[in-house]
Amino acid sequence: MTRIATDLPRQCGFTLLEVLVALTILAIAMAAVIKAAGDGARIAEHLEGNTMAHLIAVDEMNRLRLSGDWPDIGITRGTFEIEDGRWHWVRTVESTELADFRHVQIEIIEDTPRGGRAILTSYLYKPVRGGQSE
Repeated sequence: MTRIATDLPRQCGFTLLEVLVALTILAIAMAAVIKAAGDGARIAEHLEGNTMAHLIAVDEMNRLRLSGDWPDIGITRGTFEIEDGRWHWVRTVESTELADFRHVQIEIIEDTPRGGRAILTSYLYKPVRGGQSE
């Protein structure tokens, strides 16, 4: 006569509920990973725009310094295109307590979705020509 084993466990696998709970946890974790990767890409693009704006602002300030011109007090605005994007600049020149110095602020704004922006502030000394200040 054959004997049927009665000491085998009654459950030899996962229930449907356990599988659904595990899949739900996995889906939530994967969604968090995908969101983090997307946020990282968006932040990297934004930082790229800000870095480009800063480099442009430094370049514009150096052009002003090397030109040897004494900038007029006031606000000057302009637009240019570079790197497949339109950029706006605002240069603000103010007097200081010292007559031979000017306070210069250059603001660069990118007109694209990544929206790069930078503000650079510096002081310029009045150029000396022929051994004397102008």
